[in-house]
Amino acid sequence: MTLSTSGNDINDSKSSVDVGSTILGSIDRFTKKSNFIKSRVSKKKRRFYMEGFDLDLTYITDRLIAMGFPSTGAESLIRNSMNEVVQFFNSRHYQHYKVYNLCSERTYNRRTFFRVMNFPFDDHNPPSFQDLLFIVRDIHRWLSAHPLNIAAIHCKAGKGRTGLIVSIYLLYCNMWRTSDEALRYYAAVRTKNQKGVTIPSQIRWVHMFETYLQFLHSPDPLSNPRTHLPELRLKYIKTIVVHTRNVSFDFLTVRCNGSCRSSKFTDSADHGDSVQIVRHNDKIMVLPRDSFTFPVMQEFLVDFYKYSILGKSSKVFSFWLHTQFIEYQGDHVHLRKCELDKIFKSKNVDISVEVFLDNAPAAQVPQLPLPIINPLTHRVIPYTIFTNEVIAVDHHPVEAELSSSSTRSAFWESESAS
Repeated sequence: MTLSTSGNDINDSKSSVDVGSTILGSIDRFTKKSNFIKSRVSKKKRRFYMEGFDLDLTYITDRLIAMGFPSTGAESLIRNSMNEVVQFFNSRHYQHYKVYNLCSERTYNRRTFFRVMNFPFDDHNPPSFQDLLFIVRDIHRWLSAHPLNIAAIHCKAGKGRTGLIVSIYLLYCNMWRTSDEALRYYAAVRTKNQKGVTIPSQIRWVHMFETYLQFLHSPDPLSNPRTHLPELRLKYIKTIVVHTRNVSFDFLTVRCNGSCRSSKFTDSADHGDSVQIVRHNDKIMVLPRDSFTFPVMQEFLVDFYKYSILGKSSKVFSFWLHTQFIEYQGDHVHLRKCELDKIFKSKNVDISVEVFLDNAPAAQVPQLPLPIINPLTHRVIPYTIFTNEVIAVDHHPVEAELSSSSTRSAFWESESAS
């Protein structure tokens, strides 16, 4: 009986080992499959494979990280797992990291990470230009506070919006002198196919920031017209001319100054504000019926839509511009296909767009019809950050604006975990 019992114990032990090995093998196979799926989802982005981690995460510099969104639940099976990301930061940069979330469409508990700043703007779009000064200054302040501090920046995929902010910071800290250099460097380090920031309007914002820094660093910016930042003025779009042989649209919308609302314009009075859409040969001209149909100030977005057979509208192409930087081109902008959002990837499409603007009459300027409204605080954001008067007083308006009480109601939230 004793031998028999011992034999059963041995057999039971073997069975337990077999079951345990089977479970561990299944977990290992599941982990490998999950990591394979994650690598497919991250596409051509460079991943972090070290110390047992497999993350959609890249060190752009020793102290600057670009990564995908830290996810929970089922999404963590195909994207970065929140738990793994937290473990990564706690093991490599304990209490010396700050995470910058650029997503407007999603967020997470601020107590998950050591420090978090929410800087939300929409996917495939640039942020308000004046707000860029605050986030790059915050990144710089954080990195300057301690030699071990690192900044981790992410959007959803960790590529476009993330690349815009990273490239702008690389310019701000003088790691690169030109926007082209900063964009190329980011693309080479973050991706395997050299395609980092690809949305034309986001690229345009990086070029604009280079122009702004040239103005900022000029010893006497007001005396040099090449580094002179034009005054902020209310403008009107006089005409939009679309040169194309094989693209059409039925209406357009204009959104200005970070407003959540877009104004719809069509040549049918039943569906929006009335404009003339004139088609002639290879041109489509959008003509306002009065002089003040399209008031714009600072950045503005123009979307072009087409109706389907079922009456559903879909976006054909769009572009973002900024009125202060348009003046360098004489209130006339010519955008090639590669500079138009959404349609720039389309093959066998021939298109370019011209935008003609004019200054508003002096009597119109004090009554600004489109103030910049903070979508979270519902407060008006001041227009004065890029005026020449600010620059004339202080060659570093970022510092001046950060110290003023009016800018402390910025629409993001900077918080630290307790």
